[in-house]
Amino acid sequence: MAGVELCQCCLREIEEEVADLWCNDCSEVVCRSCGKAHRRFVVAHDFISIKDAPSFRKNRSESCRSHVNKKLILFCVGHDELICHECLSENHRKCNKIVEIEKAAEGVKDSAAITDLKERMSKFTNILEKTQIENEQQLSKMRAEKEVANNHLKEFLKCFKEHVMRIENNLNQEYEKIVVQNVDNGEQLRYLKQSLQENKDWLCMLESSSSESNIFHAVKYLNTIQVTIENQISQIKRDLITIPLDILPPDGTKNIDKLFEEMNEKATPNTIPVTTVSDNACKKSQIKVERTSQRPPPPYQELTAGNNSTLGAFCFTKDGRIVVEACVPSEIRTNLRIHCLRIFDLHTCKSSQIKLSETSQDINFNAGSISMYDNFALLVSKMRDNVITVIDLKLQRMCRTISMQHPKYVFHVIKIKWISCKGGKIFPFAEANLGIWLFSNEFNGRILSEFRFPDSIIDLDFDG
Repeated sequence: MAGVELCQCCLREIEEEVADLWCNDCSEVVCRSCGKAHRRFVVAHDFISIKDAPSFRKNRSESCRSHVNKKLILFCVGHDELICHECLSENHRKCNKIVEIEKAAEGVKDSAAITDLKERMSKFTNILEKTQIENEQQLSKMRAEKEVANNHLKEFLKCFKEHVMRIENNLNQEYEKIVVQNVDNGEQLRYLKQSLQENKDWLCMLESSSSESNIFHAVKYLNTIQVTIENQISQIKRDLITIPLDILPPDGTKNIDKLFEEMNEKATPNTIPVTTVSDNACKKSQIKVERTSQRPPPPYQELTAGNNSTLGAFCFTKDGRIVVEACVPSEIRTNLRIHCLRIFDLHTCKSSQIKLSETSQDINFNAGSISMYDNFALLVSKMRDNVITVIDLKLQRMCRTISMQHPKYVFHVIKIKWISCKGGKIFPFAEANLGIWLFSNEFNGRILSEFRFPDSIIDLDFDG
């Protein structure tokens, strides 16, 4: 008998009869015969057709939740609560107004309670519909944002790979250039060594067996050859270039891990506060929404020179550090000053120092410039106006100097005002014996091109 409700009274007698009525007093479905019996009780039970009984009424229980099988027949006005006889004796003995449910229910159909409840239900229906729309909009928005985020991640990964491959290709190209140059230098050095040994042997032979006139001619001839060999070796030494093959900074992996940790934190879903709607909130149709607080901006950082210390030119590195030229007192000899580079890490707030030289005088920091070339810092200081000092930040030491040399010896550089780097080239802005110039140099100091400015030019804004 699927889909048909059976009389609960008959089922207790192991009989099956189709239920037609709903007993409001017993809160169960009964057949017509049992319904007649219920009407013959001393207090007649109230019935309605089973078709007119909503589903929630069939599930509604008129039994006390605190006392099994005890019916709720009383109403406590003070607590606004339906109770049974045992509730009355246990918890409501001091309550002043206890009435029977029938009396409390008089006039309920025309009371404001039903009107208020209907109004609250209507308003809450609007709230539910609005919340449903907001939920669907939020879901649609999240889907769109997820697609955008996935595209950004793909672009980031593509860009990251392209940068890594570009760095790797550039590194391989520079390495191959240096290898080829060093191989050529090696062959030339072997030839010069062999020539030098042959000349030395010939001079020894003449010295032991030839006349002074022949020896004098040989000395003059060999001296010319020796000067040429020495110049060739000097040129080879100037062309020696060393680049770090491990270009990642010491904390490069940690920085990448930190970056992805921050990305994971941003990807963590923010908890949307649950909206709790009270009776008063329903009546006023108001919803309170909590707003998540945002992180405060990072604190402002200040770099201060110590006592008797002076700071000069500075520049930023790609990994978030500041390189500053400084002159600080010597801790060993009080009459000496140390010319150095101070490197400040903005993430860890720690610093390190690279000593360049010692001097008994202060350095004039009104002139000077620092620029980054890969992992090298290129320094132009008042200590040596016409020389670029190359400092390896990874090895934490000065590795070489670059002298400004024109290939045709057209002019002589007097003072370099500032330097900039871009595209693997160095751009010094300098004062020479023939005027003001902007040069384009290779890392070994060779001038590729130059542009002369009028002598009235004091400074230049250069972006490569």
